[in-house]
Amino acid sequence: MWVPVVLMLLAIATILIGMLLIFVSTLSARDRKTEGKSEVGGVIVLGPIPIAFGTSERIVKSLIIISIVFFVIVLAIFITLNSGAPFPKR
Repeated sequence: MWVPVVLMLLAIATILIGMLLIFVSTLSARDRKTEGKSEVGGVIVLGPIPIAFGTSERIVKSLIIISIVFFVIVLAIFITLNSGAPFPKR
C-alpha cells in the first residue's frame, strides 16, 4: 500500500525539482551577458518511440539518447514492481 504513495511523492518531488532548476537557470542566464550560441530542443514520446526536434543535430542526438535511457529506466521499474505482484481478486 505504501509503494503508490512513495511513487506519488517521488513524482511530485521530481516535478518541483525540475521547476526549480528551470527557474535557477533562467536567473543565472539573465546575469550572464554573453552572446553565445544557444541550442534548444524537445522530445515527444509516443509509446516507446521518441520523436526529437531541435536547433542542431547534436542536441537532437543528445535528446534521443536521454529519452531512450529514460524509457529503459521506466521499463525496468515497471517490470520490477510488477514481477511478483499477483492480480487482485475481485
